[in-house]
Amino acid sequence: GVDTWGGWRGVADISGPISQGGLGGRIVAVIEKRGSYIDYVSGKHAVLYGVLEQRLGEDTTVATGLTFDKIFDYSPGSHYGFPTQAHGDLYPDIPRSRNWGATWSDLEETGYNVFLRLQHRFSERWSVQALLTYENFVTQSLQGSPYRERTEAEWPTLIFGSQRERWDSDNLSLDIAVQGEFTLLGRDHQLMFGFNGSNR
Repeated sequence: GVDTWGGWRGVADISGPISQGGLGGRIVAVIEKRGSYIDYVSGKHAVLYGVLEQRLGEDTTVATGLTFDKIFDYSPGSHYGFPTQAHGDLYPDIPRSRNWGATWSDLEETGYNVFLRLQHRFSERWSVQALLTYENFVTQSLQGSPYRERTEAEWPTLIFGSQRERWDSDNLSLDIAVQGEFTLLGRDHQLMFGFNGSNR
């Protein structure tokens, strides 16, 4: 699709069997370009997802997959909003499209998600699933925008501030869930129990 400010989005999704031995797969790709009514603001976003699934007999399935996520934001200093007057109103005669942030500001985010999943059916009524996931996210930002430390009466001059930041996040998690049905005292009941933990 295409939007008013020249942005567009494309999606491809392909899935199906890979072999006669029970191996199947799916791959999804998304590419997006974003525009804005605000001056100099634009962005790009790309996502790639792939999964392989193998049947191991009639009751067991194992799958592994990867998600890659990449975001670029250009000139995002406008995210911090516009300075206001002492009584809280915006300055007059300034269009909504004015970008108060530096044109060289940018924000970059990169994320990975890798998983391994095992599903097993003990019977028609009982099954178990184990999911092991690793995630990594990195955000890097260079920002520049004006601000005021106090009210306009106390500090009539705007200050231009800039900063460079980086955040790193890693997470390894395990989730095991067992669910099933049983009959007790003439009634059918459902039961679910499991374990989950993570290491950040």
